[in-house]
Amino acid sequence: MPRLTITWQMSSEESALFELTGSKAKARIVRHVAQHGPISTADVAAAIGVHHVTAAKHLAELDAAGVVRASHDAGSRVGRAITWAVDEAGIQHIADRWRDYLAGR
Repeated sequence: MPRLTITWQMSSEESALFELTGSKAKARIVRHVAQHGPISTADVAAAIGVHHVTAAKHLAELDAAGVVRASHDAGSRVGRAITWAVDEAGIQHIADRWRDYLAGR
């Protein structure tokens, strides 16, 4: 008997939302930055047990999504590490988008 396969298409915005909210590492990073920020990339990596390159990649993605913000633009720093803090408005925006998606809006 053939199986019925349903193809579920997501918009790029929905895909980005799932990527952001479905990552355990990113969730741990946001939570740690919220509790201990402003905090450096190296300190985030050490605290959650990932390589600093992995933490930097996730922080850059979270920054692009507006969830965290850097103390200054990457590449423009002079002699000091980038530190990160949460962006409460960005977190609220993601939460609102997630709620709307789940409610079918």
